[in-house]
Amino acid sequence: MNKELGISVEELLKLPVLKNAKIISGVNGRNRTITKINVMEVPDIINWVKKGEFLLTTAFSIKDDLNILKELIVKMNRIGLSGIGIKTKRYIEKIPKNILDIANELDFPIIEIPYDVSFGDIITPALSKIVNKQATVLKQIDLLNQSLTSIMLKGGGLKEISDSISNNLKLPVAIIDDVFKESVISFEDGNYEGYKEIINLISKNSNLDILIKEKDLIDGKKTERIQIPILSEEKCFGSVVLWQTKRILTSMEQSVIESSVSLIALNIMKRLSIFENENRHKIEFIDDLLSDNLEVQSSILEKADYFNFNINYSYTVIELAINKLSEKVKLTPNNADYLETVKNTLMNIVDRVSRISYKNVIYAKKSNRVYILFGSKKDMPINKVKSKILEYSNYILKYAEEAGIKENLSIGIGRNYSDLKKLYNSKREAKRSVENLILKNSSESLIHYDELGIYKLLSYEELKPELYQFYLDTLEPLVKYDREKETELVDTLAMYYKCGGNLKRVSEKLYTHYNTIIYRIQRIKEIINIDLDNSDDSLNLQIALKIVDIIDPN
Repeated sequence: MNKELGISVEELLKLPVLKNAKIISGVNGRNRTITKINVMEVPDIINWVKKGEFLLTTAFSIKDDLNILKELIVKMNRIGLSGIGIKTKRYIEKIPKNILDIANELDFPIIEIPYDVSFGDIITPALSKIVNKQATVLKQIDLLNQSLTSIMLKGGGLKEISDSISNNLKLPVAIIDDVFKESVISFEDGNYEGYKEIINLISKNSNLDILIKEKDLIDGKKTERIQIPILSEEKCFGSVVLWQTKRILTSMEQSVIESSVSLIALNIMKRLSIFENENRHKIEFIDDLLSDNLEVQSSILEKADYFNFNINYSYTVIELAINKLSEKVKLTPNNADYLETVKNTLMNIVDRVSRISYKNVIYAKKSNRVYILFGSKKDMPINKVKSKILEYSNYILKYAEEAGIKENLSIGIGRNYSDLKKLYNSKREAKRSVENLILKNSSESLIHYDELGIYKLLSYEELKPELYQFYLDTLEPLVKYDREKETELVDTLAMYYKCGGNLKRVSEKLYTHYNTIIYRIQRIKEIINIDLDNSDDSLNLQIALKIVDIIDPN
C-alpha cells in the first residue's frame, strides 16, 4: 500500500471538532497527506517524527523562545510532515509573523486551533477517518487483485489485464512490457494511432523505476499521463500508463494500481519462464536436427510434429548474431540485464515477423545467436525460395532498426536443402556467412552464402593457419609500414584493384592528387618487392587483401 495514503489537511479541517479552526499560513500545502497524528510535548520532537505526520502542540515547551518553532518548521518540512496545529490563547497569544512567513514560503500548513478544543477530540476522529480510508483502499486492492488473478488463472495476458483496469477506472490504459518489448492499449474512445505513437515514444524510457507524470496531446487536448513502474524485487519489467482524459485519478485509485503491479510483473515473469522452457526444447531439437550424426538426426525427427516441423519441406538455416555491444555494455550499469534485453527484443522481432506471414519457421536462441529454420515447399523454384528468405530477413532488420538494435545485428543465410540429412551444411554456411560480416566489420547487416565469393574458400576454419602465413609472406610488410608511418598504402592498393589498375580513377575515388597515387604505387612495389603487372603476383596480393578482411593482422 502507498505509505502516504491518508487524509488531506483540508479534509482534517472539515472535522466537526475543527469547525472554528483555520489555516493561518501555508495554505497552498492544504493537499498534503496526513497518515498519522502526533503530539509535541518537548522541543526536540524532531527526533521522533516521521513523514506524513500532522503535529499538534500547545507550544508550552517553546513558549519562551518561539524562534525554535521557526527552525522546527524548516526541519519538519524537510522530513515531509503534513503540517502543524497550534493551540493559541493559552501559552502563546499569537504566532509571530516571521514564523508565518517561513511557513508560507514552504507551503507548510499551520492551523490555529481554538483554546477550548482538546487534542483527544481531534486525534480520535482523524485517525478513524485515516483508517477507514485505508480499509477502503485495501478492499479495492483486494478486489482488483482478485480480478487480475482470475484473468491470469484463465490464461489471460496483458491485454485482458489492461482491459480490466481500464473498465474499472473508465480511463485509457496501456501496459508496456520491457521484457518482450510489447505494449497493449485499452480505451473506450479516442484516436488509437495517437495513443500508439505516444507509447512508441515513451517505451524507450519505460524501464525507469520511478512514477512519472507528463502532459500528452490527446485529440487536440493536453492530457496528463501517469506512468507507474512495474516493479518486483527491485527489477523493472515495464510500466502501466494511464491518461486522465475524462477525470482526475484519485490518490486512492493510484494506490490501488501501484499495489497491483506485482501481479502484472508476475504475469510477465510467468510468460518469460514458459518462453525460456520452450526455447530450451527448441534449441535441443535444432541442434540435433543440424547434427551431421545421422543416428541423432533420425531420432530427433520423431519429434518433428511437436515442433510443427514439416519433414516434407526443404529448409534453409538463418543465423542471427548479436555483436558490437562492447561500447554500449560499458555504459550500462547492469551488463547482464542489457544483453538479455537485446536478446529478448530480437526474439520478439523474429516472433512477430514469423507470425505475420511466414508459418513454416522454427527459431530459438542460444547464447548471443538466434537460429532459424525457414521451410518452403520442395517444388518452389530456388530463386523464389531465396527471394522469400531475403524478404523475411529484411523485415527482421527493419524492425530491429525501429527497436534501435540493427547496428548490433548480423544475419547470415545458408543454402536451401531438400535432403534433411544434408541440412547441417546450411548451418555451416550460415555461420560462415555471419562470421564473414563480423570479421570484415562490414557496414552491411545481411549476407547470403552465395554472395561470399572467394570468402567461401577463405572462411574454412581449418585454413586459418595457412591463410595467416600467406598474409605474412605477401602483405604483412605493407601493413606494418602503414602502421609505423601512418600512411594509407594498403587502402591505395585495394582501390587500385577495384579500379582495374586505372590510376586516374584511383585518384578520383580517394580524392588524392594523381602524382601522389603514382608515388604510392611505386612505394608499394618497393616495400613488398612485387611486380603489379605480373598476373601471379597480382593474384596473390588480391587474395592477401581478402585475407586481411577476415583475420586480425595484429
